[in-house]
Amino acid sequence: NLGYRNHRLDEASPLELRCRLVFLFRHLKVDTVMTFNPWGHWEENPDHHVTAAAVEAASWMAGMGKDYPEQVAAGLAPHGVQDKYYWVMRPGQPYNLVTDIGTHLDEKVAAMSANKSQGPVGSQGRRLRERLAREGRHLPELGDDDEAADRAYIRLFGLQEHQVMGAPYGLEYAEYHYHVGPGGYFA
Repeated sequence: NLGYRNHRLDEASPLELRCRLVFLFRHLKVDTVMTFNPWGHWEENPDHHVTAAAVEAASWMAGMGKDYPEQVAAGLAPHGVQDKYYWVMRPGQPYNLVTDIGTHLDEKVAAMSANKSQGPVGSQGRRLRERLAREGRHLPELGDDDEAADRAYIRLFGLQEHQVMGAPYGLEYAEYHYHVGPGGYFA
C-alpha cells in the first residue's frame, strides 16, 4: 500500500508513482510483476490505467542506470523486471497464457475474502447469512461465523467466472493472463 486513495490515483503525480516503483523494483530486486494490462481495452477503472502505465514504465526504467541516478548513487543497482503478467480484467482483452488455479483454490478464496472494502464477493457471505437470519431462514453452507460465510459464498458464487475460463481447456478453474517474458518478448 503506497497510500494512494481508491479511484483517485489519476490525481497523483505519474512521475512520483513511477519513481517509487523504480525504487522498489531496484531495492527488492523484483523479477516478476503481475498488474493490469497497460494496453487493455475496455478498462473503465482509472486506477487500473494509471497503475498499469506506471508499472510498465518502471519495469524497464529500473534496469537502466541513467533513470533516477540519485537512487544508483545511493547504492541501488539497476535491476529491470524480466517477467510481466497482465491480468485479463474485461471480456475481450487478449491473453496468451491460461493458468490452472485449481491447486491454489484455498489461497484464491482467502485473497478474495480479504478484499472486504471492494470487489464483488469479499463480505457478501456474511451479508447473505445476516439477511437470511432476519428472514428466519438459514443456509447451512454459510457456516456459523462471518469469515466462514464469506469464504463459502465465494466458493458457491464467486468462482463461476474462473470455471468458465477453465472449461475450454479442460481445467476446473483458470485465470487468463497476458505474459511478456524476459527482454520484453511475448511468451
